[in-house]
This record gives sequence, C-alpha cells and structure tokens, in this order.
Amino acid sequence: VLSVPFELRFLLAARADAFSAMTRLFIEQLFRWQRERAREAQLGNVDPGAVVAQHRGGSSLNLNPHLHAVLPDGVFSLPDATGRAVFHRLPEPSANDLIEIASNIHQRFLRWLSRNGLLRDEHDDSCSNESTEQTALEACTQGSLGVGNLQTVRKTSAQTDNPLTTDPDYDSG
Repeated sequence: VLSVPFELRFLLAARADAFSAMTRLFIEQLFRWQRERAREAQLGNVDPGAVVAQHRGGSSLNLNPHLHAVLPDGVFSLPDATGRAVFHRLPEPSANDLIEIASNIHQRFLRWLSRNGLLRDEHDDSCSNESTEQTALEACTQGSLGVGNLQTVRKTSAQTDNPLTTDPDYDSG
C-alpha cells in the first residue's frame, strides 16, 4: 500500500494525470529495486510483474487516494525457446530498502509536480484556505490599534521578534 500525505489528497482526487504519474513512479521504483536484486544474483534479462489498484476513498468513505499493489517476491525470465516463464525468487527488501524506495518515489513525484506547475513555493499564500477578506474582529483591531494591514503583520510576524512591527529598521532594544 502506498499512502500519501493529507496535503496531496485533493490534488490526486482532482487530477487524474497526477494520480497516474504517482502510480507509474511507484511501480517503476518497485521494479527498479527488483531488477537491481536480480542483477546482483546474476539473473540476466528478467521481467517483474505487478497488479496495482488505485483507491480514491478510505474505509470510512473519506477522501483518501492511495494505491494497493500485489507483486510477486521475485522476477520472471524466458531462458529458452519454449516460452515458459521461469520464476526467480528474490530476497525480501530490508527496512533500508523500503526507505530508499519511498524516498525515490517522493523525490521523483516532487519533480513531476514541479515540471507540471503543481508545486508551489511554501511562502505562496495564493492557495491558502484562509480568506483574504478581513473578519469583523480583524477590522475592529486594525481600526482601534492603528496597526495597519493585519495580513502583512501576519506574514512578517515569523520574520521579526515583535509581530506588530513591520518596520525593518525597528530596534526593540
């Protein structure tokens, strides 16, 4: 099973191309690992196999795009003219192998998102769930304290010691 972070669920549900890319990258990395183990065992030309199902919901009918895959614990080869496939069992992946596979999937999917314009800068607030409109409380606070635009204060608060200071030359000492 390949689960995805919560932040990717809406994207994968809305964009079939993104879900397909993630599926392809998942299988490519699993097959890559199997082929490398087969090379280490000097098996020559081999073919892995898999059955993958894309799921869009969780057990409580929530939005939860994820993948289920069934892979044999080995690879297949066609060594003679009979055409009969021969199965070659491979060692099971170690914990480090699984971490490497997951990391490779992560890095490649980030590159795919970036190439397709779906990865935004972490400082970009254009996709925020928060309204750009002021709430009544924010407008009241702005008017009574004279602090200016609270959206600007909110953005600069992480960059200064005093969240109400927007002047870069301010000296709190």
